[in-house]
Amino acid sequence: MKRYSLVSGIGLSLIVTLGSYQIASAQWRQERGQGPGQGHGPDQAQQAQQAQQAQQAQQRAAQEQMQRAQQTQQRNQQAQQQAAQQAQQAQQRQQQAQQRQQQAQQQAQQRSAQEQMQREQQREQRNQQRQQQNQEVQQAQQRSQEKMQRHQEQTGQAQQAQQAAQEQAKQAAQQQAQQRNAQEQLQRTQQRQQRDQQRQQERQQQLQQRNPQDQPRWDQHQHKAPVPAPSQPGQGFDRIQNPIRTPDFDKKNRRHSNAPPLRVPAVPLQKAFPMPNFAAHASADQLERARIAQNNMTKHLWAVPISQAPKNYVRYRNKQLQSYYNNYPFYVNNRRYYVNRQNTNYFPVQPNYYPNWYQPNPNWIFSNGFSLANAVRIGADWLGYGWQPYYGAPPTGFVCARDYIPTPWFYDAMTGQWRQPGLYSSFSEGPGYDYTGPITVMVIEQVVAPDGQFVNVPYLYNAFFYPDQDRWAYENRQGYFIWLDI
Repeated sequence: MKRYSLVSGIGLSLIVTLGSYQIASAQWRQERGQGPGQGHGPDQAQQAQQAQQAQQAQQRAAQEQMQRAQQTQQRNQQAQQQAAQQAQQAQQRQQQAQQRQQQAQQQAQQRSAQEQMQREQQREQRNQQRQQQNQEVQQAQQRSQEKMQRHQEQTGQAQQAQQAAQEQAKQAAQQQAQQRNAQEQLQRTQQRQQRDQQRQQERQQQLQQRNPQDQPRWDQHQHKAPVPAPSQPGQGFDRIQNPIRTPDFDKKNRRHSNAPPLRVPAVPLQKAFPMPNFAAHASADQLERARIAQNNMTKHLWAVPISQAPKNYVRYRNKQLQSYYNNYPFYVNNRRYYVNRQNTNYFPVQPNYYPNWYQPNPNWIFSNGFSLANAVRIGADWLGYGWQPYYGAPPTGFVCARDYIPTPWFYDAMTGQWRQPGLYSSFSEGPGYDYTGPITVMVIEQVVAPDGQFVNVPYLYNAFFYPDQDRWAYENRQGYFIWLDI
């Protein structure tokens, strides 16, 4: 388009130049009095030459102008070509830059993929090395266990002989201790009888002094309700036939048939202590019973933070312990026995016989039995009575607080039933409503052994009666206050 406009401009300039020339020559002839048909005078030849020269000059000017136009057109074409070349070169450079960028991205992706593969290979190599190390450690442990087994087999006979000798020595020591206890108990019984007789005499004298007419009534009452003599101390029963009878503990308090509902919000039992996993040890037909056992714990144990316990709970506990230890009587087979600190205690297990899961604690003791007023002696047989297969391995003992004291009433939180030491049966109802003394709550908790295995272990807690809430409660080893909602 630019070339055509340039050519048309040149043509117009030529036409204008020729037109101007004709007009100028016409004017020149008019000035000299010549018309278009005149000019045959002496200067005609000169005029013709001048016109020819002017025409040639115009032609040269037109040619020069055309040459300049052509040169201008060529320069424009060259400039366009150079611009096109520059645009092509710029496009080529841009394409080359894009290609270099793509190549750089591809190289970066390849390098990252190679590095990722190298890291994965290194990770696999490290995992293989760890597996090899674990295998070596396991093999070393197996070898050490085999050595230990061989050593145990070699020393088994010697230990059996030592155990037999220790048992003989222990039996002899127990016989001596029983004899000493019998003598001490006999002396205490005689002293107690003397004190009772003195008190009765003083009471009779006081009554005689107050109202002599009441004396026959007192004699009749004493004759109708004689006080049975305490039994002689001895080794005690490991099995009894009749339930233990517990008389009034505190005549000022009496339990009601229906306890009022608890007004404090409970926390989940999983937060209060490690709940046992009964389903892990249950077979297909035991799963429902395992679920019922866990539901019993959730239903009858009401856990609250220790900050929400009764403000006077320590005073109630100390008062009941003092009354219970002060020769509290109970009856076994219609014979009366007395509870005190000397004849009612648990039997700690020696460190050599700790189970593999037990981690010693100065405030909590692993025990395998207890004695209740030297009347009933309990071991692992009674403790394991009623132990269900889905609880796990049968217990060889129990864990209790250092100040734990055995009681004639046990509440089994897994079954919701009551038990008594030496009696191989359970009750749906506990002590009478006139008994407000301490009881024992048996709870199965989960313990993690050093090898990572989970073990269900029985814990025995002393629970004390709180008349304001008309129910028993205890503080567990995790520091929670747990009510019995029964």
